Amino acid sequence: LKKKKPKSMREDFCGTFELSRAWVRSGPEMEAVGVDLDLEPISYGLKGFKEMTVDQQRRLDILNKNVLDKKLPSADLVAAMNFSHYIFKDRKVMLEYFKNCYRGVNKGGLFILDCFGGS
Repeated sequence: LKKKKPKSMREDFCGTFELSRAWVRSGPEMEAVGVDLDLEPISYGLKGFKEMTVDQQRRLDILNKNVLDKKLPSADLVAAMNFSHYIFKDRKVMLEYFKNCYRGVNKGGLFILDCFGGS
């Protein structure tokens, strides 16, 4: 869509950060940052971290932080999958998150989220 290949990705609500691991494994120039508040799924995801090469591990950073943190790293692609942003029940907080994503997308980048599933 943007006529350039994204090389960096930030996976918000990353949980076990499987998407970030797949991103990094897709090429030697690919880098990813996963962001999640919950240490339990992050700990589970670290088991898969061991299956990655040292170079792939170096290109993946997992942050135990809130996705509303204004100092998160920027990336060519910011992704929030599994309708995780639905956790924000207050319209003002949802808007704050979307603005934070806008600030976190590099020029010419994309913000991708899904809006299906759930109750």
